[in-house]
Amino acid sequence: MSLTAELGYLGFEVSNLDAWRRFASEALGLEIGDPRPDGALPLRMDGHAHRFLLREGQSDDIAFAGWEVPDGVALAAARERLRAAQIAFRAGTAEERAARGVADLIVFEDPNGIRSELHHGPEMAGGEFRSDKIAGGFMTGAMGMGHVLVHARDNARTERFYRDVLGFSLTDYVNFERDGRAFRAVFLHVNPRHHSLAFAEVPTAPKRLNHFMLETRELDDVGATLYLC
Repeated sequence: MSLTAELGYLGFEVSNLDAWRRFASEALGLEIGDPRPDGALPLRMDGHAHRFLLREGQSDDIAFAGWEVPDGVALAAARERLRAAQIAFRAGTAEERAARGVADLIVFEDPNGIRSELHHGPEMAGGEFRSDKIAGGFMTGAMGMGHVLVHARDNARTERFYRDVLGFSLTDYVNFERDGRAFRAVFLHVNPRHHSLAFAEVPTAPKRLNHFMLETRELDDVGATLYLC
């Protein structure tokens, strides 16, 4: 059974919060909110209370990924899929639900050791989001906040986990070469966006995160951001 979901939020551990505040507000045009109950710094880009959560730390890398499902029924179905596949998971605590601003969530690790959180019922912000840098705003809605590409420990194992266990659907494969070595990237979707998750097995990569993508509604905003950078 295919999963209907969206990339709800990303959590990063960052060594320089001040640099991230400047990057988020002056380059990306995101709104910086008040710290969450656990101290994380939230960044807003649409009607959700946040799409990024930043915590101080030394890794400068992805700390967790939140995948939003439509409701409690879908979350219960995902729990059963994890249980049937004998994947360890647990219910989120009251403190974790408050920190993430969700009605409910479950927590597990993907094959790359990345903390993953399936959730529903995200907290919405009061008032319309309007960026002072991205005039047309961001393309989110049912397609989620964008996409993320991570470095996999094992492409085949990662693909089996996301497709066979969680129910992500294959979009395509892309073969590429870097420094004389051949690589394959796998692109998966869970909604109309071309892909919400992609991964490639790159053993020499220093970080788990390769990149994240935010989609603007207007082409002019891509050019304006290039100018700002």
